[in-house]
Amino acid sequence: EHLYTEAKAENVPVVFLSVLRQFRQPSEGPRTVFLDQALNLPECHRFVEVFKRVAPESSSALAKLLHKPMSQRTPFQFALTAFGRDYIGITPYVESRLDVATDSQREILTYLALAYYYGHKALLSQVFASYLGHPEHIPLRFEKILQQPQLELLVEDNGQKWRPAHQLIAEEILRVVLSGASGDRRNWKRNLPEWAIDFIRICRRGVQTPSDDLIDLLRRVFILRDEHELLGTESAGLSHFAHLIEDIPTDEGKLSVLQELVNLFPKEAHFWGHLGRFYSIAMQEYEHALEAISRAIQLCPEDPVLHHMKGMCHRERAKARMRQLRRAEPAVEDILEVRDTVDKALETFA
Repeated sequence: EHLYTEAKAENVPVVFLSVLRQFRQPSEGPRTVFLDQALNLPECHRFVEVFKRVAPESSSALAKLLHKPMSQRTPFQFALTAFGRDYIGITPYVESRLDVATDSQREILTYLALAYYYGHKALLSQVFASYLGHPEHIPLRFEKILQQPQLELLVEDNGQKWRPAHQLIAEEILRVVLSGASGDRRNWKRNLPEWAIDFIRICRRGVQTPSDDLIDLLRRVFILRDEHELLGTESAGLSHFAHLIEDIPTDEGKLSVLQELVNLFPKEAHFWGHLGRFYSIAMQEYEHALEAISRAIQLCPEDPVLHHMKGMCHRERAKARMRQLRRAEPAVEDILEVRDTVDKALETFA
């Protein structure tokens, strides 16, 4: 405005090009041109060639964007593919779309981000029907729940399954939303237990009978370590628990999430088993650990993994007791106690 006033006062002939970024398409006129975010194929090829020169290590990934649906061929996606975590445009891109979202829209995006960031899976939109007060017998379509700015953060997989468009977008959604009013992104994980528990409740409310696909998602988010079961190797350097559980900063928060998981899905043996592992490894509460693992074995008595968990619990209990007894001369009954625990471990492993 100041420049325009000065130019007009000096009677200087000048043309102003005003670039405005907004979500709504303005009405076009002789002096107004709308440039859509989706790129046509000639533009995509130009983007690929330019980004290849500055990020040659991403050449193959950039080329794959040419075969994506038109809605995913945007300048943002090209820059994100080229620069990955170093791309400074991620934060404003996600923030601007969350800023115009309602509370329920932000929550849906956050739960989808939890599922994808920690479980690497898309989530069926129908899971949110009960949560949103939508009739459960009528298909829930996110296209009617979310606005275009929020849909730009997501992609749809087969059969109304949705996920964030990129792992880094999922992470940024979690950072923005979970940091809350404080805005301190460094401490966003403090609110992870609350959101994780709400996510478990929504998954349980959303279905009358949990499907295999939903249970697989919950296992990936809360149980599996690096997407694999590495149960028997409780050695240093390996994560003891799932990525989400490890990210929670307090043992109390971790325990509350695992307890809610077994409370709402009590028939899942491995949920009980991993609650027992946590009691044993993190809390050293071996009675609670054996109680939870025994409950798991009742549900799946022929599962060798669960018996191995129980053997590891006896083993850890014996090792902890031996460490205590090194500090003083052990009595005979102490030795017998340790030997009994070792025998239980051997029997369980066998």
